[in-house]
This record gives sequence, C-alpha cells and structure tokens, in this order.
Amino acid sequence: MKCLLTLFFCFVCLRNAKSQYPFNMSEYLQMPPLYQLDDYDACLHYSNKPTKTYCVVYAEIVPDPFSKAWQRVEHFSVDFMQRYRHDRLFMGVCVERCESVWHGFNISQRQVFNSGPTDDAALKEYYDNVHIRSTKERQQYEVILNVCLNYEFQQKYQLQIKTNIEYCQSSDEAIDKDALDYTLYFIFLSIALFSVMSTIYDSQLKAKAATEKQQFFYETELTSTAQRYLTSFSVCRNFKRLTASPTGKTANDLKFLNFARVIPEFVIIFGHTAGYFMSVQVSNTEFVENFIHYEKTSFLENYTAVIVQIFFIMSSFLLTLLFNKRNPITPNSGFKECVKAYFKIFIYRYLRLVPTLALVLLFNATLMPRLHNGPFWRHLTEAERIFCRQNWWKNIFFVNNLTMDKSCTQHSWYISADTQLFAIFLFVLIFNARYPKMKKIIYTLLLISAIAIPAFIVYHKNIDPIMRINPEIYRYMFFKGVKTFYEIHIPFYTHLGAYILGIITAEIYMKLQNHMQSKSYRGVWWTELCWLTLFITLISFPFVGVNLTNKSSLWLGLYAGLYKNVWALFCCLILISTCYKLGGILYDLLSSSILQPLANISYQAFLWHVLALHLLLSYYRQPMYLNTPILVYFVILSLLITNLIAFFMTIFVEYPSTEIVNCLCRKSKDNFGRRNNKSPVTSHQD
Repeated sequence: MKCLLTLFFCFVCLRNAKSQYPFNMSEYLQMPPLYQLDDYDACLHYSNKPTKTYCVVYAEIVPDPFSKAWQRVEHFSVDFMQRYRHDRLFMGVCVERCESVWHGFNISQRQVFNSGPTDDAALKEYYDNVHIRSTKERQQYEVILNVCLNYEFQQKYQLQIKTNIEYCQSSDEAIDKDALDYTLYFIFLSIALFSVMSTIYDSQLKAKAATEKQQFFYETELTSTAQRYLTSFSVCRNFKRLTASPTGKTANDLKFLNFARVIPEFVIIFGHTAGYFMSVQVSNTEFVENFIHYEKTSFLENYTAVIVQIFFIMSSFLLTLLFNKRNPITPNSGFKECVKAYFKIFIYRYLRLVPTLALVLLFNATLMPRLHNGPFWRHLTEAERIFCRQNWWKNIFFVNNLTMDKSCTQHSWYISADTQLFAIFLFVLIFNARYPKMKKIIYTLLLISAIAIPAFIVYHKNIDPIMRINPEIYRYMFFKGVKTFYEIHIPFYTHLGAYILGIITAEIYMKLQNHMQSKSYRGVWWTELCWLTLFITLISFPFVGVNLTNKSSLWLGLYAGLYKNVWALFCCLILISTCYKLGGILYDLLSSSILQPLANISYQAFLWHVLALHLLLSYYRQPMYLNTPILVYFVILSLLITNLIAFFMTIFVEYPSTEIVNCLCRKSKDNFGRRNNKSPVTSHQD
C-alpha cells in the first residue's frame, strides 16, 4: 500500500515537471555545468604516483558584463529562489592532472591565472570547520588548483573563476579509530549478545509454562520484574509486540491514528528524497529547476509547512488522554505533588526517547563516514561526523532546533520541538488539573499566542511565512539562505496552535466518548458527506497555491498566523469525526491492521531515513541523470530501506530500552506512560 501511495504522490508531484520552465534550452546548455568531476577512482587508484589526491573545489565565476557567456549565466541565475545560481560551481579535481598544468607554467603565467579565493567568506569558514582532516591539503594545493582550473575555464568559456578547496581525499588516507568508534562496536556487540541470551532465556520460560499458556506466551506480560529485565531483548517477544493487534476500547477506537503516523512519515521521506537530489551532483539541472517551479510545486511547499502539525496534534492528543487516564493531579494536590508528577512524567518520556537518538548520533559520528566514498560523500556526510562529535549535547538535551548552527542530524529538530512543547503543555495540564477554573482563560491565551507569534515574526523580520523550496539551500545542506527555516519552521513557539488544538480535541473526545459508544452515525448519508467534505478539504488544502511574491509584510504575517493553525483545526475536526467511525470504506482503510507494524516503527523510520538517503545517493562518481521514473524509483527504494532499518532498530534497540525504562518505573503505582505494548498509539508521542 505504501508503494501505491508513493507512486500516487510522485505522479501528482511530477506530472507537470515535463512542462518546461520558460527558457531557451540551447542557451541553457551552453552554460558551464554546475558539477564537473574528474574520474574519482582513476585518480586515486589507477595512477603510478605513490600518493594520489582528489579535491572537491567550490568555484565562483567572476562577473564580466561584456561577456555573452556571463550574460547568459546571469540571466539564468537571477531567479535564484527557483533556480540554481549558475555562477556557483563544484568541481572534482585530480591533483596530479593540475600539477602537470602548474609545472608547465612559468612564474608570470601562474600570476596571470591566479584569481584568488572566493568571495563567500562564510562558506569558506564553514568548510574550514567541517573538513578539518583536509587543512594541510587545502594549504598545499589551493594556489595550484586555482591556477589550473582558472586556466582551463578561461580556455573554454573566456571567463575567470575564483576557487576554494572544500576538501581533499588522499589514496592512503584513512579515518583513525578512537574511543567513540570502539564504543559503537561494543554497543552493537552487546545488543547482539543480549538479544541471543534473552531470546534463549525467554524460550526456556515458554517451555516451562503450562501448555495452555504457551500459544500466547510472548504476548503475555511477565509479572516478575527480574524476568522482564532478562527478556527485554527477546527477539520473539519484541516481534510479537511489534505485530500484535490492539486491545482495549480506546485503543480500538483510535486505530485510525496509525494511518496518521505512517502517511506523514512517507510524505517527509518523499520530500527529503526530492530535496536530497538538489544536494547531489545532477547532470540535467534543468529537470530540478522545472520541478521546483513555484506554480508546479506549491503543494509540496505547503505540505512541508503543515505536515508535521499532524504529529504535534497526535502528541498532545495522546498526552491529554494518558494524563487524564492516570489522573496524577487533583484540585487538592499540593505543590510538591505537582512538581513530583511533572518531573516523573517528563523524565520517563526523556528516557524513552534518548537511547535510539543517542545511537543515531554515535553512528553518524563514527561508522557512517566509513560506509562509502566518492567525490561528494564527504561533502554530504562529513558535517554529520564532525558536529555529532562536537555538539551532540544539542540533540541529547533537545535544544538543537533553537541552536541549529553546527548541529548534526538536523531533521531531528522535530523531536526537540515536540519535547519542548511536551514540557510546556505538561505544565499546562498539571496547572489546569490543580486550578480547573483557569482552563478556559489559559486555552484562550494560548490560542491567541499561536496566531500572534508566527504573525509577528514574519511581519517584523519580513520573511516568507513558509519555507520555499530553493535549490541553493539544499546545495549547501541548509547552510545558506535558511532564515525562514530557522525562524518559522523549527522553533517550538511557532507550533503552539497544533498542540493546544490537540489538547482541546482530546478533551472533547473524552466528553463524547460515552455518546460515541451509544450513538452511531456511520452510514447516515449527511454525516458521511460532512466527513468526506472535511477529508477532501484537508488533503486539498495545500494544493491551493498562493503566490507570496511581492506581498506586504502585513499580509504575509496574517498568512503565517492562520495557515498552519487552520490546517491543524481541520485535522482536529477529522480526528473527532473519525472517532465516530465515519468515512465508510476509507475508515476501514485508515484502521487497517496492515498499518500497525508500520506505525510502530515510524519513530525509527524518522530517525534513520537520512542514513538511507546517504547510502543511496551520496556515492555516485559522476553527475547523475535525473527524470521522473528515477525519482520515483529512489523514493520507493528509500522507503523500503528506511523501514527495513527501522524494523531492526525497533526490535533490537527501541523495545528493549523501553522495557527497561518501564521496569525501572514499575515500583511507582502512579507511573505515567507505562504502556500496554499492544496499543496502536504507542510511540515516541506517548
């Protein structure tokens, strides 16, 4: 089913890509290609020199108003919000070739062709911070490569270029193993040993159990804390947890939320895959520019802005249900009791999130750079290696969305934002439980803030209200031109609306729950029609393209304040109406048991999907040709690999660590969040 949905979204997204962006293709092809790469393997492995070196160089074309070649480049680069800057190039250079050119010049010729470093000092500083391993080579070959490449570029295009070496790779270079590497190897070995021993022990317990209990032994929770510890890594038990059907009235009512966890994950992976193609070397860059033409892909930009609202709504919805089910605070609770409940709940959630997140950081810092090689491998992965070593604390303490500079695993900004919102609204729930008369006032203030904060930020800073798809952003892996991303897309305070609406929806659900059981509207034509109208409106909402160009700051601020919140409101209306089992065959599809395992691995899929993209796309030696079938193929392949990795990480890491945390908290009678493993809504959002 996921593959069919993938094909549908890709078709809708790309069917218009064939219609050309209005430009002269013959002139376009006369421009210098954005990526020019020497043969990587021939340079490093098939040369007679003892030590061979391959460098990736960033180049800027020097403007020449009298040159037709420059006029062509300038014309095609002026709309850099929808096109590449064709005066910014990446070149892969075999140093041995350029040394031959260098030695063929005398001193005066070298001076003539030495155009100096690039003007983008910030990018140079960024590369200096990331590619620490190449500091010596950059100093050694900077001038040689500048002279060589400038000479060749002038011969072909009659234009000058300034260059800056991003990094160099030597044939005999290897990454030295350190304590972090051995720590990761030790963890993997320990997980393997624990899994084998725990599985054997669990099978022995099953053999000793009564005959009538053996059939459902792995589905049954053990009563002994010691046995739960010892079977936490049991592969058989964890596999049953992954595939088990939900039990309980509320769990069955909310089975459709599995769809809401799986489909946004798919959309995110689809969007990141499409964006990743803007980061790698592509030969036919006109395809990418056609693809991101605003009028063709406004829906993708809109979905990028709103899709995570579904996760925030589910997070707050489930938080409210669990909080009211446990009921840890009453109007008679004291201050110490409130503080104790707050930290107990928050720490429990923190301990459930951290183990697999820490493993991702450790993997990116150690093993991932060793998995492949190629001209662009370090361009796309070295920042992860360096920043995960230097700034891991940003992710572990869930603040990387507030300090994205030099942070790793950037897509985990959502987890940090969700944790921050969880911390804030957990306080709100405790306060409301202690002072119930203040609830309406607090909710009103929060709803006003949810609209006012993003509106004020956009109006005051005069930025786009949604993150535009810009190829230049992806070329530098979100290093350049990301003001909207930093200011609007990732801070927790721009997502208050989804969270507070999720809480209100949960309270409405709890009040109507008895009515839902006694009164059925399923099959009634007017209720089904209302549900279908809501559903179509919800999925069509982002397809309504709004031209944000040359709009006033006041209008953009109003748009920023309302757009995501209106989408979130429609999501909540759909959520409540679906609780009444409206939707006919669509409800049956949303509640399908096939989605249960996919929903259970969605957290791991989100964490590890960027690794799948690195493995699929970062090792190519030459610029790759891109078209619609190839993009569809890679989207499907990335989904398959992502979910395969997520399956193993859920079985071997997430479930064991969660069970250990549950055992640690078991002695507390009011333990919040101890989950029924068969619940369809148990994930990191709990």
